[in-house]
Amino acid sequence: RLQVINSGLRAFERRNKDDCEVSYRPCQESVHFVGPHMTKRKFIVSYDDFLVALRHGAIKCNEFSEPLATQIKELSFGAFVFALKGYENNVAKKMYIVLWRCKGECINCLVSQAEILGFESKLKALSNKTDSAHEKTEETKESRDSKKGMFSSVCTVQ
Repeated sequence: RLQVINSGLRAFERRNKDDCEVSYRPCQESVHFVGPHMTKRKFIVSYDDFLVALRHGAIKCNEFSEPLATQIKELSFGAFVFALKGYENNVAKKMYIVLWRCKGECINCLVSQAEILGFESKLKALSNKTDSAHEKTEETKESRDSKKGMFSSVCTVQ
């Protein structure tokens, strides 16, 4: 016989310190469910900014793109969320991370090392996918252009 005490995912974690405006922060394990409904402390970021955010330790705001760095600096002390551009409404892809706005001009990534490695492999797969799609598009354009040239030269000879 098994007695269930707790089940489910933690959506928020309580903050007991008074140094922050809010008493709770979103947990990484369920941020992909909470993130799409966030409005004030959520940023939809580029691929490069998302990669920068996946570092451990203090990350200076100036390492992000200029408009994003300015928005982060304006944030009050506490948790916020990054969503990868193009995946902000796709819960199945889970491209959300929880970050912490520190005192000063730094942030910390609140993601475990194992999850960071998972994000890096997902991002690598996404970049390979977009690179191969871009290469196929370029090849198609080149083949179309060469066919156009071939047909136009045939047409001018006649």
